[in-house]
Amino acid sequence: MKKVYHKVLDDKGRVLIPYDLRKVAKLQESDIVRLCVVNKLLILERVDIQPVDMVAKLKECLDRQEKPISNDAVECFILASLSKMDKIKLTEIMSQLSEMINNKK
Repeated sequence: MKKVYHKVLDDKGRVLIPYDLRKVAKLQESDIVRLCVVNKLLILERVDIQPVDMVAKLKECLDRQEKPISNDAVECFILASLSKMDKIKLTEIMSQLSEMINNKK
């Protein structure tokens, strides 16, 4: 028998996903999720992003938006993606960021 939850949205449209549902869905802190509505049914699914796909996925998200995405949302997306990368790739990105910062001076 399925367990049914009833949750209340807060004033910012957020809802807490119960632990046992997150466990079954293999959702963890900093995971990126995709939300869509199909026949009035809200679907949430975890998105697996490989490091090489990060820029393409971000561009895809930005291109689909009718309104601008906030800097906070972009930062969350990037940090979640970085958390999945190995140390070698992180070091490469740190080097690129360092070059970008030095070029802005």
